[in-house]
Amino acid sequence: MADTGARPLVGEDGQGVLEADLPDSLVSLPYPAIVSGGRFREANYWDSYWIVQGLLVSKLTDTARGVILNFADLIDRMGFVPAGNRVYYGRRSAPPVLALMVDSYRRNPHVTVGQGKKLVQETLPALEREYRWWMEQRNVTVRSADGQLQAILNVYRAGLLAAPMTHPRPEFYLQDVHRASNLSDPSSWDKLYRNGAAASESTWSSSSRWTDVEVEDIVPVDLNAFLCAYERQMAEFYHSTGNEKMAEEFQDLAKIRADAIHAFLWNDTVKMWRDYDVRAQKQRPGFYLSHIAPIFAHCSGKVNITSTDFLQAVFKSADVGFILTFSYFFSLDLRVI
Repeated sequence: MADTGARPLVGEDGQGVLEADLPDSLVSLPYPAIVSGGRFREANYWDSYWIVQGLLVSKLTDTARGVILNFADLIDRMGFVPAGNRVYYGRRSAPPVLALMVDSYRRNPHVTVGQGKKLVQETLPALEREYRWWMEQRNVTVRSADGQLQAILNVYRAGLLAAPMTHPRPEFYLQDVHRASNLSDPSSWDKLYRNGAAASESTWSSSSRWTDVEVEDIVPVDLNAFLCAYERQMAEFYHSTGNEKMAEEFQDLAKIRADAIHAFLWNDTVKMWRDYDVRAQKQRPGFYLSHIAPIFAHCSGKVNITSTDFLQAVFKSADVGFILTFSYFFSLDLRVI
């Protein structure tokens, strides 16, 4: 095996992490946490959105509130929500859905208006701090090939701008080291590690979506839809607390993003959204299920994407038609070319 420059976190026999020689990597949380299971032994950010939905349906509103406040606490201490409450996630996040969790809580029929408003007030400073982190650490200027259009949108990245991640992902350490050992050019190892970390931040790391691309150069439809929803929720939260100035600011940001999504990510020929390659200045081919996220996010600007005519065009598209040919189930990695 080639020397990949990785730190010796495994024994010479390659059998696993020497846990006895390492401090606990868990970051403490103030409230009980729910682990999604499988290989996870920590509170996972993305999975927790769905966990909160289940808790609310099950009338476990206090537990759901604690899950949300745990992430707000991580923002207070780390400046953003890491992918999980592990020290080694200190430079990587996951799709930003905390504002959506707060909104789900306040709208739940088993939560009083007062309880909902209290959680909004408790989490609003942390929510704004997370939003600013995404706009500072994960922003990119997108330009059209003819130079006529320009916008600020967001991408997934490996590490921080001041401290990019150029080492194996700790949770996939052996796999990353093994993959790097198969590359003859050592200068390509950093690229491998960066792509792996950025793909993991997207939660699509096991997908063909990021095959043979520089993940940090791709503007994902779903990420920007989530941020559009985040901006819209922030406008509602500020309005509910009487801060009309900030409510108007975030409302404008949501509209600007919605227009940018439509300008760069909407493909009027196929009647569907597509990821955008910043370097190539064009949309990437292929449809993934996450491409319908703007509908979920109600991400309308000058074009009302929730209008009957627009939705009918989307649902009559070849992409949706192909999905509907699956009678029982389909892979999340389903790609339509």
